[in-house]
Amino acid sequence: MKQQFGIDISHWQNAIDFAKVKADKTPIDFVYIKASEGSSFNSVHFNAATTYASACVKNNIAFGFYHFARPSLTNAANEAGNFVTTMRKLPGAKILPVLDLEVNDNKLTRDQMQTWVSDFIKTMSNLGVKKIRLYSYTPFLNDNLPGDHPFGSLSLWIAAYNPVAPRIPNGWKTFDIWQYTDSGTVDGVPGKVDMNRTGVNVDLIMGVSTGLIAMIVVGLVSLLLLK
Repeated sequence: MKQQFGIDISHWQNAIDFAKVKADKTPIDFVYIKASEGSSFNSVHFNAATTYASACVKNNIAFGFYHFARPSLTNAANEAGNFVTTMRKLPGAKILPVLDLEVNDNKLTRDQMQTWVSDFIKTMSNLGVKKIRLYSYTPFLNDNLPGDHPFGSLSLWIAAYNPVAPRIPNGWKTFDIWQYTDSGTVDGVPGKVDMNRTGVNVDLIMGVSTGLIAMIVVGLVSLLLLK
């Protein structure tokens, strides 16, 4: 599977021409759209997400949604509920939904942050969303989660504005998406935009390496032949 390139956008971008995005010299294979933030429904986020997702459908661009987290001691379930409720009102996405975890305004401890993320994931699952992707950056994750956290199996979207591949945070072995700049230029998008690329053999929909899928298939075939 070839490496794929994408952008992520929110209500801060205005008047995006997705036909021009589709035709950009750097092929834009996917778009992540901000759907929600915190615990409460926000019409500004929702209206922008509706417009962007509908335009992606029209121009045959794969898209997914992300939720900007504002963790506190008691709001994980409410935030997950807000995200799921909002997504259900939007055009259907094919790419894994994302928990955007990059602020700790309420000064949660590492153990408290781990509990918050676990509760968010559990609530998402209870509401029918069985798999998500995590967006963050390495220093934040290392500073705000215990070193032995249980999230290493989550598909990871890492931000690192470097010319070389990002340093992997504690608990993960690799990343699936790398946000490599916040100042990219794409035809049809006014101003600067975040740019992303996938890792090698990453399935954006499933959130796993196709190489890993192949290993699993080979293993199953081998077991069957041994019987």
